[in-house]
Amino acid sequence: MRRLALVLVFVGSMAGVVAVVATAVVLAQTQAGTADQAAPKPAFQFGFAALAAQIPDVVGVPLDNEQRTATGSMQPTSNGVMVWRSADNWTGFTDGSRSWIVGPQGIAVRGNNDRLPFESMAPLTFDDPVSYCAAVGTIDQFDSRYTGPTEPEVVRAGLAAAFGNPNALFPEQGVFLRCVDRQLLACTVGANLNCGMANTSTTPTIAEIKYCQDNPNSDFVPLVVVSHDGIYDWQCRAGQPSIARQASHVDPRGFMQEFWHLIPPATGEGVAGGVAPSPVKPTEGGGQPMPTGPAIPQSLLDEARADVANRAGVAPDQLSVVSVESVEWRDSSLGCPEPGRMYLQVITPGYRIVLQAGGNSYEYHSDQSRRVVPCDRPASAQ
Repeated sequence: MRRLALVLVFVGSMAGVVAVVATAVVLAQTQAGTADQAAPKPAFQFGFAALAAQIPDVVGVPLDNEQRTATGSMQPTSNGVMVWRSADNWTGFTDGSRSWIVGPQGIAVRGNNDRLPFESMAPLTFDDPVSYCAAVGTIDQFDSRYTGPTEPEVVRAGLAAAFGNPNALFPEQGVFLRCVDRQLLACTVGANLNCGMANTSTTPTIAEIKYCQDNPNSDFVPLVVVSHDGIYDWQCRAGQPSIARQASHVDPRGFMQEFWHLIPPATGEGVAGGVAPSPVKPTEGGGQPMPTGPAIPQSLLDEARADVANRAGVAPDQLSVVSVESVEWRDSSLGCPEPGRMYLQVITPGYRIVLQAGGNSYEYHSDQSRRVVPCDRPASAQ
């Protein structure tokens, strides 16, 4: 078992300048025993893991797990010590003479007796979400260090680009932000857009059981019955709910990855990341044909074909594609709204797909990349 004697000295001044001197003395002592052999190896986590991944040869390997201290936490390594200071979210590594510090522009290196302009005992704050994420690293919910608006222009533009409408506006209270690996992600809520943690349960709810008792052979359980945070679509078979397919994927932090969009830094006028195309005004109905557009992604067509094959009880190669039409849906219902539900009022580019099997036609609506929904009863205004 390895034991660590560590002395951390923080010398502060009224101006908020802090000196961090870390001296680590590692005393190794071998102790036989099955308990030690079975113990898991120490590992870096969260901010320490992110820093170690960028400078692995400098940091070395962890000798122990992260430990709480009066001012934050620390973790000994084979080359020095990782330090996190809660007062100003100072994260760095020191080898005893130099420090590698996570700063607003990335990792900065200095001598332990030197100071960088951004270092201060006063809590750091950011009014720009991109800079905030660059400094924080990974966080599931913005904290008090972010002092900017809920929906700054860079976020609105990034979401608008993700939805394919450069002029889209989003409800201020319906936009959520988080940071992953120093990058900004945003999500906007809707009737079927969940910005919270994903529900991965494979156990049907009481509401789903009741629905299938009343509709024993339904090909789908409406989203008004299914929990909106679930990742599965459900169907009814012989009066019992069963999983039809996995509709969403879960990212490493536990969120539905399809609903969270990477927001790039602003690059000038217009939508972040480039010049947006001119919008096409939708009709009063569920959508209108778009004058131009890319071919439909094969994954969307394959998903629709597989669903029809399952519903009609035929092989996918026995289906025929009647038509595929590029459409701009007037909202996130994709032109197939369910009664009693509200939808995100944002133009959503996508496709209208009509397939045929056994003499019957099957209509599906989609967005441009992920969602495909059966729509045998589309909105009457279309």
